[in-house]
Amino acid sequence: MHILLASAGPWAVSDDLFTPWTSTLTRVDTGLDDLFAQLRPTPPDIIFIGDLPQHDLIAAIIGIRELAPKTAIIPYCANPVPDVLLQLMRLGINEVLTDLSPGNIGEMIERVGNAQAMNAAGIAPSTSGKTVRRFAFVATKGGAGATLLLANFAMSLAKAANSRVLLIDLSLPFGDLDIHLTSQAITHDLADLVEEVDRLDQALFKAMVHHLNDRVDLIPCPQVFERVMRVTPANVARLVDQVSEYYDYVLFDFGSVIDPLKLPILEKLDQLTLIATLDVPSARRTSQMFTLLDHLDFPMVRTNLVANRLGARPSITADELEKAVGKTVAYRFPEVAAGVTEALAQGMPLVELQPRSKFAAEMNDWVAALLKTPRKGRSLWQRLKSK
Repeated sequence: MHILLASAGPWAVSDDLFTPWTSTLTRVDTGLDDLFAQLRPTPPDIIFIGDLPQHDLIAAIIGIRELAPKTAIIPYCANPVPDVLLQLMRLGINEVLTDLSPGNIGEMIERVGNAQAMNAAGIAPSTSGKTVRRFAFVATKGGAGATLLLANFAMSLAKAANSRVLLIDLSLPFGDLDIHLTSQAITHDLADLVEEVDRLDQALFKAMVHHLNDRVDLIPCPQVFERVMRVTPANVARLVDQVSEYYDYVLFDFGSVIDPLKLPILEKLDQLTLIATLDVPSARRTSQMFTLLDHLDFPMVRTNLVANRLGARPSITADELEKAVGKTVAYRFPEVAAGVTEALAQGMPLVELQPRSKFAAEMNDWVAALLKTPRKGRSLWQRLKSK
Protein backbone atom coordinates (compact mmCIF):
# COMPACT_ATOMS: atom_id res chain seq x y z
CA MET A 1 0.00 0.00 0.00
CA HIS A 2 1.24 3.47 -0.91
CA ILE A 3 0.42 6.25 1.60
CA LEU A 4 1.11 9.91 0.90
CA LEU A 5 1.26 12.58 3.61
CA ALA A 6 0.36 15.99 2.19
CA SER A 7 0.73 19.35 3.89
CA ALA A 8 1.49 22.99 3.09
CA GLY A 9 4.67 22.89 5.20
CA PRO A 10 6.57 20.46 7.45
CA TRP A 11 4.03 18.27 9.25
CA ALA A 12 5.28 17.24 12.70
CA VAL A 13 3.84 13.74 12.57
CA SER A 14 6.12 10.72 12.82
CA ASP A 15 6.51 8.27 9.93
CA ASP A 16 6.35 5.51 12.55
CA LEU A 17 2.59 6.06 12.87
CA PHE A 18 2.11 4.92 9.25
CA THR A 19 4.94 2.55 8.36
CA PRO A 20 3.38 -0.59 9.94
CA TRP A 21 0.60 -0.42 7.33
CA THR A 22 2.46 0.68 4.20
CA SER A 23 5.26 -0.48 1.93
CA THR A 24 5.70 3.02 0.47
CA LEU A 25 5.39 6.27 2.41
CA THR A 26 5.76 9.61 0.61
CA ARG A 27 5.65 13.16 1.93
CA VAL A 28 4.74 16.30 -0.03
CA ASP A 29 4.97 19.48 2.03
CA THR A 30 5.64 22.13 -0.61
CA GLY A 31 2.14 23.12 -1.68
CA LEU A 32 -0.77 21.98 -3.83
CA ASP A 33 1.01 22.23 -7.19
CA ASP A 34 3.68 19.77 -6.11
CA LEU A 35 1.01 17.51 -4.59
CA PHE A 36 -0.99 17.40 -7.82
CA ALA A 37 2.20 16.73 -9.82
CA GLN A 38 2.97 13.78 -7.52
CA LEU A 39 -0.40 12.20 -8.32
CA ARG A 40 0.02 12.04 -12.09
CA PRO A 41 2.51 9.19 -12.50
CA THR A 42 1.12 6.70 -9.97
CA PRO A 43 -1.61 7.80 -7.55
CA PRO A 44 -1.21 6.56 -3.95
CA ASP A 45 -3.79 4.37 -2.24
CA ILE A 46 -4.39 6.81 0.62
CA ILE A 47 -3.62 10.48 1.11
CA PHE A 48 -3.55 11.95 4.61
CA ILE A 49 -3.87 15.74 4.41
CA GLY A 50 -2.31 17.80 7.20
CA ASP A 51 -4.18 20.43 9.20
CA LEU A 52 -4.76 22.99 6.40
CA PRO A 53 -6.86 26.16 6.35
CA GLN A 54 -10.41 25.41 5.21
CA HIS A 55 -10.03 26.96 1.74
CA ASP A 56 -6.79 25.07 1.00
CA LEU A 57 -8.24 21.82 2.33
CA ILE A 58 -11.28 22.01 0.05
CA ALA A 59 -9.08 22.93 -2.95
CA ALA A 60 -6.78 19.98 -2.21
CA ILE A 61 -9.67 17.51 -2.03
CA ILE A 62 -11.24 18.76 -5.27
CA GLY A 63 -7.89 18.52 -7.08
CA ILE A 64 -7.17 15.02 -5.77
CA ARG A 65 -10.64 13.83 -6.74
CA GLU A 66 -10.05 14.97 -10.33
CA LEU A 67 -6.55 13.52 -10.68
CA ALA A 68 -6.87 10.36 -8.57
CA PRO A 69 -10.55 9.39 -8.19
CA LYS A 70 -9.74 5.99 -6.67
CA THR A 71 -7.41 7.37 -3.99
CA ALA A 72 -8.87 7.53 -0.48
CA ILE A 73 -8.58 10.95 1.15
CA ILE A 74 -8.35 11.34 4.92
CA PRO A 75 -8.05 14.95 6.16
CA TYR A 76 -6.60 15.67 9.58
CA CYS A 77 -8.63 18.21 11.57
CA ALA A 78 -7.69 18.40 15.24
CA ASN A 79 -10.77 20.43 16.17
CA PRO A 80 -13.23 20.25 13.26
CA VAL A 81 -16.06 22.77 13.19
CA PRO A 82 -19.51 21.78 11.86
CA ASP A 83 -19.23 23.85 8.67
CA VAL A 84 -16.03 22.10 7.67
CA LEU A 85 -17.46 18.63 8.39
CA LEU A 86 -20.54 19.41 6.33
CA GLN A 87 -18.42 20.49 3.37
CA LEU A 88 -16.27 17.38 3.66
CA MET A 89 -19.33 15.14 3.63
CA ARG A 90 -20.64 16.90 0.52
CA LEU A 91 -17.29 16.18 -1.16
CA GLY A 92 -17.66 12.48 -0.36
CA ILE A 93 -15.15 12.32 2.50
CA ASN A 94 -16.03 9.38 4.76
CA GLU A 95 -13.12 9.55 7.20
CA VAL A 96 -11.75 12.52 9.16
CA LEU A 97 -8.70 12.03 11.37
CA THR A 98 -9.03 13.94 14.64
CA ASP A 99 -6.70 11.84 16.78
CA LEU A 100 -3.11 10.98 15.81
CA SER A 101 -2.91 7.93 18.07
CA PRO A 102 -1.43 4.79 16.44
CA GLY A 103 -4.60 2.77 17.07
CA ASN A 104 -6.84 5.32 15.42
CA ILE A 105 -4.60 5.70 12.36
CA GLY A 106 -4.20 1.95 12.00
CA GLU A 107 -7.94 1.37 12.24
CA MET A 108 -8.60 3.93 9.50
CA ILE A 109 -5.95 2.49 7.19
CA GLU A 110 -7.28 -1.04 7.62
CA ARG A 111 -10.88 0.09 7.07
CA VAL A 112 -9.99 2.00 3.90
CA GLY A 113 -7.80 -0.83 2.63
CA ASN A 114 -10.55 -3.40 3.13
CA ALA A 115 -13.07 -1.19 1.36
CA GLN A 116 -10.74 -0.67 -1.60
CA ALA A 117 -10.09 -4.39 -1.89
CA MET A 118 -13.80 -5.17 -1.82
CA ASN A 119 -14.55 -2.50 -4.41
CA ALA A 120 -11.84 -3.90 -6.68
CA ALA A 121 -13.45 -7.33 -6.35
CA GLY A 122 -16.91 -5.94 -7.02
CA ILE A 123 -18.15 -6.75 -3.51
CA ALA A 124 -20.49 -4.35 -1.70
CA PRO A 125 -18.99 -3.12 1.60
CA SER A 126 -20.33 -4.61 4.82
CA THR A 127 -19.27 -4.46 8.45
CA SER A 128 -19.86 -8.18 9.00
CA GLY A 129 -21.03 -11.36 7.37
CA LYS A 130 -24.67 -10.55 8.07
CA THR A 131 -26.97 -7.66 7.34
CA VAL A 132 -27.14 -5.12 10.16
CA ARG A 133 -29.82 -2.45 9.94
CA ARG A 134 -29.25 0.93 11.56
CA PHE A 135 -31.98 3.41 12.46
CA ALA A 136 -31.85 6.77 14.22
CA PHE A 137 -34.51 8.99 15.79
CA VAL A 138 -34.17 12.77 15.98
CA ALA A 139 -36.61 15.19 17.62
CA THR A 140 -37.49 18.28 15.63
CA LYS A 141 -37.61 20.20 18.92
CA GLY A 142 -37.16 19.54 22.62
CA GLY A 143 -40.09 17.69 24.16
CA ALA A 144 -41.21 16.04 20.92
CA GLY A 145 -40.82 12.62 22.53
CA ALA A 146 -38.21 11.05 20.25
CA THR A 147 -36.49 9.25 23.12
CA LEU A 148 -39.77 7.83 24.37
CA LEU A 149 -40.67 6.52 20.91
CA LEU A 150 -37.19 5.09 20.32
CA ALA A 151 -37.17 3.18 23.61
CA ASN A 152 -40.54 1.62 22.88
CA PHE A 153 -39.70 0.98 19.23
CA ALA A 154 -36.60 -0.95 20.27
CA MET A 155 -38.48 -3.19 22.68
CA SER A 156 -41.30 -3.83 20.21
CA LEU A 157 -38.84 -4.56 17.39
CA ALA A 158 -36.74 -6.98 19.42
CA LYS A 159 -39.83 -8.90 20.49
CA ALA A 160 -41.56 -8.99 17.09
CA ALA A 161 -38.43 -9.87 15.11
CA ASN A 162 -36.90 -12.09 17.80
CA SER A 163 -33.72 -10.19 17.09
CA ARG A 164 -30.76 -8.68 18.90
CA VAL A 165 -30.99 -4.89 19.25
CA LEU A 166 -28.40 -2.38 20.45
CA LEU A 167 -29.44 1.11 21.58
CA ILE A 168 -26.85 3.92 21.60
CA ASP A 169 -27.67 7.25 23.24
CA LEU A 170 -25.95 10.01 21.23
CA SER A 171 -28.08 12.77 22.75
CA LEU A 172 -25.08 14.42 24.33
CA PRO A 173 -24.44 16.00 26.75
CA PHE A 174 -27.24 14.69 28.97
CA GLY A 175 -29.31 12.03 27.19
CA ASP A 176 -31.86 10.12 29.22
CA LEU A 177 -32.68 7.09 27.09
CA ASP A 178 -31.86 4.77 29.98
CA ILE A 179 -34.66 6.02 32.27
CA HIS A 180 -37.27 4.99 29.68
CA LEU A 181 -35.98 1.42 29.78
CA THR A 182 -34.67 0.51 33.20
CA SER A 183 -34.48 1.54 36.83
CA GLN A 184 -31.17 -0.26 37.33
CA ALA A 185 -27.96 1.67 37.95
CA ILE A 186 -25.71 2.17 34.93
CA THR A 187 -22.13 0.92 35.33
CA HIS A 188 -20.54 1.81 31.99
CA ASP A 189 -21.50 4.49 29.47
CA LEU A 190 -20.54 5.68 25.98
CA ALA A 191 -17.39 7.41 27.24
CA ASP A 192 -16.13 4.17 28.81
CA LEU A 193 -16.66 2.20 25.62
CA VAL A 194 -15.02 4.67 23.22
CA GLU A 195 -12.01 4.87 25.55
CA GLU A 196 -11.61 1.09 25.31
CA VAL A 197 -12.25 0.83 21.57
CA ASP A 198 -8.62 -0.12 20.78
CA ARG A 199 -8.87 -3.30 22.88
CA LEU A 200 -12.63 -3.87 22.78
CA ASP A 201 -13.12 -7.51 21.84
CA GLN A 202 -16.48 -9.24 22.10
CA ALA A 203 -15.89 -10.51 25.64
CA LEU A 204 -14.96 -7.07 26.99
CA PHE A 205 -17.85 -5.43 25.16
CA LYS A 206 -20.37 -7.88 26.61
CA ALA A 207 -18.97 -7.19 30.07
CA MET A 208 -19.36 -3.41 29.63
CA VAL A 209 -22.61 -2.98 27.68
CA HIS A 210 -25.81 -2.63 29.75
CA HIS A 211 -28.09 -5.65 29.24
CA LEU A 212 -31.79 -4.74 29.37
CA ASN A 213 -32.96 -8.27 28.57
CA ASP A 214 -31.78 -11.24 26.53
CA ARG A 215 -32.41 -9.37 23.25
CA VAL A 216 -31.76 -5.68 23.95
CA ASP A 217 -28.57 -3.93 25.08
CA LEU A 218 -27.94 -0.26 25.82
CA ILE A 219 -24.97 2.10 25.63
CA PRO A 220 -26.13 5.10 27.68
CA CYS A 221 -25.00 8.70 27.42
CA PRO A 222 -22.41 9.95 29.94
CA GLN A 223 -24.03 11.92 32.76
CA VAL A 224 -21.01 14.04 33.69
CA PHE A 225 -19.98 16.81 31.32
CA GLU A 226 -16.26 16.13 31.70
CA ARG A 227 -16.86 12.59 30.45
CA VAL A 228 -18.89 13.83 27.51
CA MET A 229 -15.79 15.68 26.26
CA ARG A 230 -14.01 12.35 25.80
CA VAL A 231 -16.48 11.24 23.12
CA THR A 232 -15.30 12.11 19.59
CA PRO A 233 -17.00 11.50 16.21
CA ALA A 234 -14.16 9.27 15.01
CA ASN A 235 -14.21 7.03 18.09
CA VAL A 236 -18.00 6.69 18.01
CA ALA A 237 -17.83 5.65 14.35
CA ARG A 238 -15.14 3.08 15.18
CA LEU A 239 -17.19 1.73 18.07
CA VAL A 240 -20.28 1.36 15.88
CA ASP A 241 -18.34 -0.43 13.14
CA GLN A 242 -16.77 -2.75 15.68
CA VAL A 243 -19.87 -3.84 17.62
CA SER A 244 -22.55 -3.80 14.92
CA GLU A 245 -21.77 -7.38 13.92
CA TYR A 246 -23.09 -8.61 17.29
CA TYR A 247 -26.62 -7.35 16.52
CA ASP A 248 -29.40 -7.42 13.96
CA TYR A 249 -30.39 -3.80 14.59
CA VAL A 250 -28.48 -0.81 15.95
CA LEU A 251 -30.65 2.15 17.00
CA PHE A 252 -29.44 5.67 17.80
CA ASP A 253 -30.97 8.51 19.79
CA PHE A 254 -29.81 11.70 18.04
CA GLY A 255 -31.54 14.00 20.53
CA SER A 256 -32.81 17.16 18.85
CA VAL A 257 -29.85 18.09 16.66
CA ILE A 258 -27.73 16.71 13.81
CA ASP A 259 -24.26 17.83 14.88
CA PRO A 260 -20.69 16.75 14.04
CA LEU A 261 -20.92 13.77 16.41
CA LYS A 262 -23.74 12.30 14.32
CA LEU A 263 -22.36 12.99 10.85
CA PRO A 264 -20.20 9.83 10.61
CA ILE A 265 -23.21 7.80 11.77
CA LEU A 266 -25.62 9.48 9.36
CA GLU A 267 -24.07 7.88 6.30
CA LYS A 268 -24.37 4.43 7.90
CA LEU A 269 -28.13 4.69 8.51
CA ASP A 270 -30.80 2.67 6.76
CA GLN A 271 -33.42 5.11 8.03
CA LEU A 272 -33.61 8.40 9.92
CA THR A 273 -36.93 9.12 11.63
CA LEU A 274 -37.86 12.72 12.43
CA ILE A 275 -40.27 13.07 15.37
CA ALA A 276 -42.51 16.15 15.17
CA THR A 277 -45.39 17.61 17.13
CA LEU A 278 -48.39 19.47 15.69
CA ASP A 279 -47.28 23.05 16.25
CA VAL A 280 -45.65 25.77 14.18
CA PRO A 281 -42.17 25.70 15.83
CA SER A 282 -41.90 21.94 15.26
CA ALA A 283 -43.09 22.25 11.65
CA ARG A 284 -40.54 24.98 10.97
CA ARG A 285 -37.70 22.95 12.51
CA THR A 286 -38.81 19.84 10.63
CA SER A 287 -38.59 21.73 7.35
CA GLN A 288 -35.13 23.02 8.28
CA MET A 289 -33.93 19.50 9.10
CA PHE A 290 -35.14 18.14 5.77
CA THR A 291 -33.31 20.98 4.04
CA LEU A 292 -30.12 20.15 5.95
CA LEU A 293 -30.42 16.48 5.04
CA ASP A 294 -30.88 17.42 1.39
CA HIS A 295 -27.70 19.54 1.53
CA LEU A 296 -25.90 16.55 3.03
CA ASP A 297 -27.12 14.39 0.13
CA PHE A 298 -28.94 12.10 2.55
CA PRO A 299 -31.58 10.26 0.45
CA MET A 300 -35.09 11.40 1.30
CA VAL A 301 -36.31 7.86 0.67
CA ARG A 302 -34.38 6.86 3.80
CA THR A 303 -36.23 9.39 5.98
CA ASN A 304 -39.39 8.86 7.95
CA LEU A 305 -41.73 11.42 9.55
CA VAL A 306 -43.72 10.57 12.68
CA ALA A 307 -46.14 12.84 14.54
CA ASN A 308 -46.21 12.49 18.32
CA ARG A 309 -48.31 13.79 21.20
CA LEU A 310 -51.50 14.13 19.16
CA GLY A 311 -54.22 15.70 21.23
CA ALA A 312 -51.84 17.89 23.26
CA ARG A 313 -53.40 21.20 22.16
CA PRO A 314 -52.26 21.12 18.51
CA SER A 315 -51.97 24.44 16.71
CA ILE A 316 -51.80 22.80 13.28
CA THR A 317 -53.20 19.60 11.79
CA ALA A 318 -51.22 16.63 10.55
CA ASP A 319 -52.24 17.54 7.00
CA GLU A 320 -50.84 21.05 7.50
CA LEU A 321 -47.58 19.59 8.82
CA GLU A 322 -47.30 17.37 5.75
CA LYS A 323 -47.95 20.31 3.43
CA ALA A 324 -45.38 22.49 5.23
CA VAL A 325 -42.54 19.95 5.05
CA GLY A 326 -43.42 18.06 1.88
CA LYS A 327 -43.40 14.67 3.56
CA THR A 328 -46.20 12.28 4.53
CA VAL A 329 -46.66 11.51 8.22
CA ALA A 330 -46.12 7.77 8.48
CA TYR A 331 -47.38 7.19 12.05
CA ARG A 332 -49.31 9.22 14.60
CA PHE A 333 -48.97 8.69 18.33
CA PRO A 334 -51.36 10.06 20.96
CA GLU A 335 -50.43 12.16 23.99
CA VAL A 336 -49.59 9.73 26.81
CA ALA A 337 -48.26 11.99 29.56
CA ALA A 338 -49.90 10.08 32.42
CA GLY A 339 -48.72 6.72 31.10
CA VAL A 340 -45.18 8.01 30.60
CA THR A 341 -45.01 9.23 34.19
CA GLU A 342 -46.00 5.80 35.46
CA ALA A 343 -43.62 4.04 33.05
CA LEU A 344 -40.70 6.22 34.17
CA ALA A 345 -41.53 5.55 37.82
CA GLN A 346 -41.39 1.82 37.18
CA GLY A 347 -38.39 1.96 34.82
CA MET A 348 -40.10 0.09 32.00
CA PRO A 349 -41.24 0.84 28.44
CA LEU A 350 -44.79 2.09 27.95
CA VAL A 351 -45.60 -0.70 25.47
CA GLU A 352 -44.98 -3.21 28.25
CA LEU A 353 -46.82 -1.23 30.91
CA GLN A 354 -49.87 -0.58 28.69
CA PRO A 355 -49.76 -3.25 25.96
CA ARG A 356 -53.42 -2.68 24.94
CA SER A 357 -53.19 1.10 24.59
CA LYS A 358 -53.54 3.08 21.36
CA PHE A 359 -49.89 4.00 21.75
CA ALA A 360 -48.83 0.32 21.83
CA ALA A 361 -51.12 -0.52 18.90
CA GLU A 362 -49.59 2.18 16.71
CA MET A 363 -46.08 1.10 17.70
CA ASN A 364 -46.84 -2.52 16.89
CA ASP A 365 -48.27 -1.49 13.50
CA TRP A 366 -45.07 0.43 12.76
CA VAL A 367 -42.85 -2.52 13.64
CA ALA A 368 -45.04 -4.96 11.68
CA ALA A 369 -44.82 -2.73 8.59
CA LEU A 370 -41.04 -2.52 8.95
CA LEU A 371 -40.75 -6.29 9.21
CA LYS A 372 -43.37 -6.77 6.48
CA THR A 373 -45.32 -9.12 8.73
CA PRO A 374 -49.07 -9.00 9.47
CA ARG A 375 -50.21 -7.98 12.91
CA LYS A 376 -51.51 -10.94 14.89
CA GLY A 377 -54.19 -11.10 17.50
CA ARG A 378 -56.02 -7.86 16.63
CA SER A 379 -59.74 -8.01 15.96
CA LEU A 380 -61.54 -5.60 13.64
CA TRP A 381 -62.88 -3.77 16.71
CA GLN A 382 -59.35 -3.37 18.15
CA ARG A 383 -58.04 -2.01 14.85
CA LEU A 384 -60.87 0.51 14.62
CA LYS A 385 -60.48 1.49 18.29
CA SER A 386 -56.78 2.29 17.80
CA LYS A 387 -57.49 4.84 15.05
